[in-house]
Amino acid sequence: MSAQAPIDGDLFCLRCQYNLRGLADDRCPECGEAFDRSTLHVSRIPWVHRDEIGRIRAYWRTVWFVTSRTSRFCDEMIRPVDYRAAQRFRRVTVSLAYVPFLALALVLYAMPTSPLGPTIVEARELVWPVVAVAVGVLLSLAAMTGIPGYFLQPRAAPIEQQNRAIALSYYACAPLAWLPLGAALAIGGYLTREMLNVPYAEATILDMVVAFVVLVGALMCALLPVTWLAGLIGLAGRLLQGHLARVWVLGFLVPLSCVVACAMILCAMLFSVGYVFLILGSLR
Repeated sequence: MSAQAPIDGDLFCLRCQYNLRGLADDRCPECGEAFDRSTLHVSRIPWVHRDEIGRIRAYWRTVWFVTSRTSRFCDEMIRPVDYRAAQRFRRVTVSLAYVPFLALALVLYAMPTSPLGPTIVEARELVWPVVAVAVGVLLSLAAMTGIPGYFLQPRAAPIEQQNRAIALSYYACAPLAWLPLGAALAIGGYLTREMLNVPYAEATILDMVVAFVVLVGALMCALLPVTWLAGLIGLAGRLLQGHLARVWVLGFLVPLSCVVACAMILCAMLFSVGYVFLILGSLR
């Protein structure tokens, strides 16, 4: 039998992350792990194959893959990753995650008995903080999904793996795509409960079902960031094998950095938009 052609490109062993470039065998020389070279070049992320299976189907398959198959998703570190495709996936996810916040801002502003004011006229006087928070939330979501990439560039890891980790960190935000569903369950259930207007002492089975829906929606919204962070920790674990302390430090620094960045963005937007509206008001 003729010898196999050497592996072309930076492909890594799943067990020890040894670079398999130039290897003509089907077994890692570092740890002895066997591999199938026919599948090493093919990404298992459905979004990469969106031209064949359709964009909508590929997107939601990717969301499900990242959310429910975290370990297999992190294994993609050994295969090539398309950075531009990851960026497009991130933009779509940020847009979907932003929908509940935008809808909530519009509802609060339009309702006659909105917490922003007792009447629509008085609510409109507070349009500038609504605009500032709406824009700030969008920028915060963009920052939150981009910040983890800066922590996935350890000097000890090869440059190729660092680049793949950054691209995969954009896919890791996939659980945020479920946020509209969780928000719809929580807010829709709450509004339904308010419309029923039944005292809690006289709660019926329907009220219990509505309360359960609200609870499910709230839990979903709370667990989505945790699932996202778990994927990032998994990627860091693949990248920093043997450095468990660094992985957990990253797991602490990423959410802390996101919180600080969001607070700074929201404060800056409130100041900027308020200043603009103040100038416009003085010109009247």
